Amino acid sequence: MSTPLEAVELRVLGGFAVRVGGLEVAEEAFERRKARSLLKLLALQEGYRLRRDEALEALWPALSPPAALSQLYKAVHQARAALASVNPTVSPEELLTLKDEVLALQAPGGVRSDLEAFEAQAKAALAGRRAEALERALAAYGELLPADRYEEWTLERREALQELQAALLQALGEAQLAQGQLAEAAEAFRALLELDPAREEAHRGLMQVYAAQGSRARLERQYRRCREALAEELGAEPSAQTQALYRRLLAAPAPAPAREAPVEGLGLRAG
Repeated sequence: MSTPLEAVELRVLGGFAVRVGGLEVAEEAFERRKARSLLKLLALQEGYRLRRDEALEALWPALSPPAALSQLYKAVHQARAALASVNPTVSPEELLTLKDEVLALQAPGGVRSDLEAFEAQAKAALAGRRAEALERALAAYGELLPADRYEEWTLERREALQELQAALLQALGEAQLAQGQLAEAAEAFRALLELDPAREEAHRGLMQVYAAQGSRARLERQYRRCREALAEELGAEPSAQTQALYRRLLAAPAPAPAREAPVEGLGLRAG
């Protein structure tokens, strides 16, 4: 499907890019870094709208209000020029507006972003809890604006996205565990622990995997790792839920080994 000439597309996962009518705006088209930062900031807002004073506080917190306002006007002008560089038939003043102290990114053909698409896909996958949908959502995930990793104005949205990624991994591990895909479930739970070593749900998932595999030693080792991680990260003990699961898994009989199917043609003929 072709992109409308007046549409604006934003990519903020795994990097930053902006397209107008399907054509990408070159990084060199932005005269200064703050012009790109302004579009990045707008890309993280609901409805791609932001109050002027919030933009000033996010991008020029150290400047006086008059100086910050001057810099904002320059950034708006430079961002508009960059947007117009790929599609001169569209008025840049219509794409990036500053009216009634509100900044807005808009377009006749609509504004959309990979962030918005990922969040919708992830929430749908979490609602359905199907392994295939969860895997597709995780494949669409990417770090939010990696070049701006330490910018304060990215932190709230970044943390929310990381929590969404963690929820997808947990749900995927649980779905695969329920389907008996033990190796795949263990991989999902381990990936979650790489993000958060003190995530009890992931430790409990691995404990259930090892119990299903009949490995009491790995089950006990995982519980110890859970205790160590919680003590180191949070100064806490495993929750009552984790302790109860551990006791129940230890008390349960080991699963019966899988029986081999008979091989046709090797049976003895009755004499």
